[in-house]
Order: sequence, then C-alpha cells, then structure tokens
Amino acid sequence: MNSSTDLLPVYVLVAFASSQESGALQSWFDNNYKVVVNEIDSDQKLYQEFLGKQQSIVAFVGVNAIILGGLIVTIFFREIFFLIQSIGMFVIAGLCFIFIDNFPGVPKVEKSYRNYINLAKEGIRFTFFTKYMVFLVISICLWNITWQIWVKMILFPIYFGYTGSDAGTGILRFIGWIGNSILAAKAAIWSKNFNFRRWGPRLNLIIIISFFGFFTILVMLYPLENPFNVIPIILLLCYVFIFLGLNNLFLILRQRLIFDLVPDSIRNSVYSLLPTLTLLVGVPFLFFSGDIIESYGFPVMLILLMIIGVISSGSMYLSISSLSTK
Repeated sequence: MNSSTDLLPVYVLVAFASSQESGALQSWFDNNYKVVVNEIDSDQKLYQEFLGKQQSIVAFVGVNAIILGGLIVTIFFREIFFLIQSIGMFVIAGLCFIFIDNFPGVPKVEKSYRNYINLAKEGIRFTFFTKYMVFLVISICLWNITWQIWVKMILFPIYFGYTGSDAGTGILRFIGWIGNSILAAKAAIWSKNFNFRRWGPRLNLIIIISFFGFFTILVMLYPLENPFNVIPIILLLCYVFIFLGLNNLFLILRQRLIFDLVPDSIRNSVYSLLPTLTLLVGVPFLFFSGDIIESYGFPVMLILLMIIGVISSGSMYLSISSLSTK
C-alpha cells in the first residue's frame, strides 16, 4: 500500500471534487414537491416512498453501470472508461440545464451576484446560529466522513482480501447493489411506521456499532490475505443485507427531517454547504487514515470509525433534543 504522503494529491483532488457536489437538484425537487404535492401529502409519507424508490433506481442503474464498466475495462482499458464517464457527466449536466425548471408557484430569486451572496450568507447564518441545525450538520458531516474513509480506504481491500480477484470483487459488488435496489424500495414502505425524531439517533447508533463492530471482528478472525475465502464472504453478505435495510431506512427518515427543518428560501444554500463542510473536516481524517491502517492495521481504523460514528449519533440526539425544547 502506498503511503498517505504519496497519495496526498489524489486525496485532495477527490475531496475537492466531492465538495463541488451541489444541493441544487435535491433542493429543486424539495421546493417543487412542496408546491405541487404538499396538500395531498401533508405528512410526507409519499415523499418518503419516493426517496426509497429513487434510491432503488439509483442502485439498479449502478448495477448495470458496474457490469458495463467492467466490460469496457476488460475489453479496452481504464482510461477509455474514465473518458466515457466524463463525457456522460457533461451530457447529463446539459440535459439538466435544458429540462429542469420550477413549477408555477415556486418563488424565483432574481439572478444576480448580490442575491446569490445574500442567500449564501443566510444559509450560513441559519446553519451555524440555529442550535438544532448546528448539531444536525455536525452529525451529517461526521457520518459522511466515516463512510468516505470506509469506501476509499477499506472497502476494496476487503473485497480483494476475501475474493482474491477483480472478477470476485465485481460479483460481490453486483450482489450488494442488487440487494440495495430491493431493500431501498422496502425501506420506503417501512419508513411510514417510524418517526425520525424518536428513531433517528437510535438507528444511527445501531448501524454504526453493528457495522464497524462486525467488520472489526471479521477482519480479526479472517485476515485479508487475498485468496478466495468462502466463509467470510458468506458472513459478509448475510450482514450486509441487514445493514442495507437499516441504512436505507435511516437515510430516508433523515432526509425527511431535513425537508421539514430547512426553509425553502435558503434550501439550496444549506444543501450545498454540507459537502463543503465535509471537505474541510474530512481531508485531515482521510489523509491520516492511510498511515493509521499501515501502522496499526484495519481493526484499529474500523474502531476509530466506530467512535466517529458514535459521536455523530450523539450529535444527532442533541439536535433532536434541541428541537423538542425549541
């Protein structure tokens, strides 16, 4: 494994790219949804169902993208795949400019530099000077950082460590994405029976402790030695399906809470602020995680991620508590 110093430019570029993710699309949907559907969905049950179906479709498309991407890489080479992916992103961006517009009744802000600056200031003021929002943003940022480190530093070594091949890794990912597609749709139905203010912090804590606890024990019992090892693969798949159901449920309920709490007028500003805050806090974590893995191994890193996740759960609890006393 390369040292974190050697990979620092890659980490910085990836983090910068992640920070450019705008909340514009989700903000557009949420504001238009309130105008068009809110009268017949005052309790946002349909909204939750839509979020689940959206996650299901994304997972299904992801499965096909994995298969297609694998074929392109196998037949040609990786650079061609990255080129096709880049072109596709530009095409999608162009289609968004052409077809996405507000429905009648959605307030429009006059396009000017001053107005955009004022909206950004209002979003920052709301985020950092509203008690429940401060704790909620801390929780979301720590949650995002935890999973960024997991995906970028740990996930694929585990894939390769137990399958020993690109083909095995591809099959594992395929099964996981298929399961996620099914369970996301199911989670939308389950979410109608849960209140996030009661269950949000609990789900957060259950997911974090069970997930990183499971993989800590798994890696300790079955070290990542790269031969094909069927027992940890079976154990991994059995747990991952439980995790995917809980995680989709949690994300649907959390987005519903954000939908309720953030004012429409500054929604895009707040949604866009989250990736930037994740970047500012996450780059140091991402940088040092490589050295921690090299020096102490994956179990120590997994335990540290569990601790970060538990802090995220505690911050969410404080946010919900602040809401109840508001």
